[in-house]
Amino acid sequence: MLVSRVPLPRPAACRRVRALLGGHPGCLAAVVPGPATGCAVGVRDAVGGARWAWWEQGERSAPVSPQVIASVVHAWAVAGGPPGALRCVATRTWG
Repeated sequence: MLVSRVPLPRPAACRRVRALLGGHPGCLAAVVPGPATGCAVGVRDAVGGARWAWWEQGERSAPVSPQVIASVVHAWAVAGGPPGALRCVATRTWG
C-alpha cells in the first residue's frame, strides 16, 4: 500500500496513482490526496489489473486521511471485496 503525502490537482493525482501502481507491481493499493477533501485511489483486482477512482468525502462526515482510506481499501481488497463496490470511507463515533 502506497500513500503520497503531496496533494496534487485531480488529473495529476490520478496520473500519480497509475504511476505508483505501474511502478510497484506488488502494490495492492495506492492513494494520492487531491485538493480539498478528494483523493485518487487505485486498487488491484484479483487478477492483477488495476482500477482507479476519485473519492470525495461526504459533507456530513469528518475528514478521513489518505492513510486511512488506503488502509480500508487494502483491507477490503485482501478480504476479497470487489474494488468497485466500496463506495465510501467515513468515521463514526460510538457513544
